[in-house]
Amino acid sequence: MALLRAFEEHGYWPEYSTLLLRDAERESPARVRVGGLLAEYAVRTAPGGSIARAGDGWVDAQAAGRYQHVRLEAHDDRPPPEPGWPELVETPFTTAGVVGLSMVASGVRDAFRLGEPGLYRLRLGRRHDPDDPDGSAYLLQFWPVEAPVDPPRWLARDHQLLRAERRAEDLRDAVTDLVMLVLWAGESGDVLTVARIADRLQCPALDARAVLARAVADGFVTGYADQPEEEPLTLAVRGRPEPPPRITAPPTQIVPRAAYSRSTAPDGPPPKAGFAGSGGELIVWRDGSPVQLAHWPRAQIRQALQTRHGTVLLTADHQAALIRPDDEFVLLGTAFGGRAHVDDQGGLLALTERHVGRSTWFRIHCFDLADGTDHTMPPGRIDGLNAAAHGIIDGRVHASIGRESVTWRPGSEEPMPLPYRLRQLDPHSATILAQSPTAPTMLVCADGGPRPLDVDPVAGLAPGGRWLHTWDHDPPALVLYDLPEPGEARRVALPRGSAVGPAGGAIWEDVTHVLVPAEHEANELGVPLARVDVVSGAFEAVALPAAGQSRPTLVEPLWTA
Repeated sequence: MALLRAFEEHGYWPEYSTLLLRDAERESPARVRVGGLLAEYAVRTAPGGSIARAGDGWVDAQAAGRYQHVRLEAHDDRPPPEPGWPELVETPFTTAGVVGLSMVASGVRDAFRLGEPGLYRLRLGRRHDPDDPDGSAYLLQFWPVEAPVDPPRWLARDHQLLRAERRAEDLRDAVTDLVMLVLWAGESGDVLTVARIADRLQCPALDARAVLARAVADGFVTGYADQPEEEPLTLAVRGRPEPPPRITAPPTQIVPRAAYSRSTAPDGPPPKAGFAGSGGELIVWRDGSPVQLAHWPRAQIRQALQTRHGTVLLTADHQAALIRPDDEFVLLGTAFGGRAHVDDQGGLLALTERHVGRSTWFRIHCFDLADGTDHTMPPGRIDGLNAAAHGIIDGRVHASIGRESVTWRPGSEEPMPLPYRLRQLDPHSATILAQSPTAPTMLVCADGGPRPLDVDPVAGLAPGGRWLHTWDHDPPALVLYDLPEPGEARRVALPRGSAVGPAGGAIWEDVTHVLVPAEHEANELGVPLARVDVVSGAFEAVALPAAGQSRPTLVEPLWTA
């Protein structure tokens, strides 16, 4: 056995806290063919798992800190174990033969030749870098192997798989480990049992059962129902859910306007999440009737968001509060400017604290709404530079500081710089709208990017990541561009008398329906609010109680794309 060649990178920057290595020739016809669910992003589990994972032409690992020391080694056979690596995993890996370190939103760099296309074994070790306390060191050793594959095995851990103080995060990562184990076991025909899974994951059988139960509950795995330890399991992995159906309307410029009048427009149900009135009333519907859940006297509500733990209200004078379902009023702060953002699970809230004066400063906050924990993004107070939170994707707050953009996982690490400037995020699809000095509009998707878009530079991202949209004023209309490949714009007419534009107060109830307030007390349908189906162009008239007759602030509903 011999070391054939090696490559070292002492300053690798892990975008999104993820070390990523990819094939340089991802479409090579010479590569070994394996199941489609081993492709990158085919199953939307947490990147890296507890240590690292590998699939068809890709490897990723968790990487905290700004810069990492990474060493790649190509061997002709299995090398002897290297001492001093407290975290260690072995896994199969298929490749076209040439790989390179990469980033989530960019391609391979510094191509490194492993050998001929085929099936390889990877041993990946991770430890704290003694030369850089802000990073880690990684050793990736590759050698060719023959089929059938030996499924992944976790050889060493610096802590137990499931820790009591971090059980939720550890379960998320362990589900990723389990999914990769099941997928690679399927390639070799290995029969898995609870005992075999515990041995491969290097954990007690009780923890293996907890991981199996969570994977089933989260919809990633089927075929487990608390069987005995040695009983064979018939596990299967579910792929990434199919996206919502695309628009089926012909690609004409104008979606036909619904032929509804004041007397013939059908009545629609009330707003899903309620509204805030001009007098500070929070109105929701219970058992089909409007109920005043709370009243914030003299408060002018500028934004309202539904969460899993109640409704968040932000006022024009920069106060923020959470109204819990039991009517409890929780004041979150009194200096929050800009927009608030909730993650797709409705449990985290990102806010920007702003103090303007002789010494202007900002602070990015992330609240865990379950218990009220407030995390502040390091370095805490940001002096002199404009800062703003843009949203939360997979538990990570994305924000801008001056002309730079960063991503940050609350409570666990320093913010990491991004290679583009953020404009807008969609937490449901993990789609990002960004810009660069050469591209005023760029799209960054969960499965790749960024890509420049040739669209109106003021276009915004619609929730669900299916469209960019802009507004026309006379006559009022919503203009849509299909994503990820914008073509000819579609113009969806709105009821005459609608308030349009960013300040109009419209919200998306789901991926195809928009609620649009009237410019004054009523639109052409005779009501203060209309629901518009952006696929068919149909209108519904939405009546509101007295508190909503004059430009209500609609509560942005919590929904799943």
